[in-house]
Amino acid sequence: MRGVLFRLLFVLAVLFSSGCAAMLLGTGVIGGIMISNDSVDLPVEKSPAVVFDSALDYLSSRGRIEEVDEESMHIYAEKIFGKYYVEVDVKDNSNGKAFLTVQARKTAKLIPDTDIAVKIAYDIVKQAGD
Repeated sequence: MRGVLFRLLFVLAVLFSSGCAAMLLGTGVIGGIMISNDSVDLPVEKSPAVVFDSALDYLSSRGRIEEVDEESMHIYAEKIFGKYYVEVDVKDNSNGKAFLTVQARKTAKLIPDTDIAVKIAYDIVKQAGD
């Protein structure tokens, strides 16, 4: 009986939820990306400077860059894909490799969209590898 109730609750949760599956759990790790309700974190096998330059190039070609802090490696961009507010932080992973954090929001910066944040993070890493 307990197993049937659990399955029913799980099916209902999946049917009535929106966003990615990791959002059902609150956090998760998918393909090496750590996903929370608010942001996506990804270790990258490139130097922080290369990842930062790739992020800046990627975001500027898809929206409007509002703030860039090269010292702290922080980028704030608006109108990415026409409607998203995106923040990107690149940190040094203490071994010369980068740690990328992407936060994407829509609707007046209120609603996080981790699916778009994952897409942006993967695109930045792909561009850094080229």
